[in-house]
Amino acid sequence: TPDRAIMFCCCVAEVQGPVAEVNVTPIIQGDVQPDTSSTKVEVAAETKEEATVAVPVPEFGTFTVDLPMFDGNMGLVLDVVDATRGPMISKIDHGAIKSFNEKNPSQAVQVYDRICEFEGVKSSLEIQQKMRSGKPSDSVKMTISRPKKVEVQIKKTGPMGLKLDFKSNSEGAVISEIMTSGHIATWNESNIEKVAAGDRILSLNDKLMKGVQLMDEMKSATNLKLLILKYP
Repeated sequence: TPDRAIMFCCCVAEVQGPVAEVNVTPIIQGDVQPDTSSTKVEVAAETKEEATVAVPVPEFGTFTVDLPMFDGNMGLVLDVVDATRGPMISKIDHGAIKSFNEKNPSQAVQVYDRICEFEGVKSSLEIQQKMRSGKPSDSVKMTISRPKKVEVQIKKTGPMGLKLDFKSNSEGAVISEIMTSGHIATWNESNIEKVAAGDRILSLNDKLMKGVQLMDEMKSATNLKLLILKYP
């Protein structure tokens, strides 16, 4: 089974393996949650003209990116181990999104953002297929979910009580299910920040790990400090 990481780059074409190519350049417009309002300021008192000030995207939450089509590439590497909730951005290479981020730092798309909808489709497979199709369009729209980082510390004396989805090259592992008993269930009972299905374990004891390595280390470690990406 191929590892679920995909690079989206220039030129729409039939591709082999896990590489898909699209032609888009991103511009983020309004429609930012939870703050959906736009702040307006006067450009000059004598002209009474107004200009809309760009609304920064949230540090944690969901927002929409509107991408006009052009001859270029997005420059995204995607981790698609989560088949139902959409791919996660694992790397931003040279391309339209990197250029946009440099010009619009308050609205920058980031590594670990998850694309939870792209042109009306939501699963990782459908999103990949939509990006690969390269059908002519004036613009495309995607909804992005931005996580917050939560630290969970556990002294392991029994089962963790969770199921994980991962691949050899996935960024950590995605939590697919929380059991009713185990260390994670105990953590959830006594902490405000609950661990939930869809969250991703990114690192163990301050070390970023790929999926297989993370599983091996979690089995052998007794004291676990987990860095978890918690999505809205």
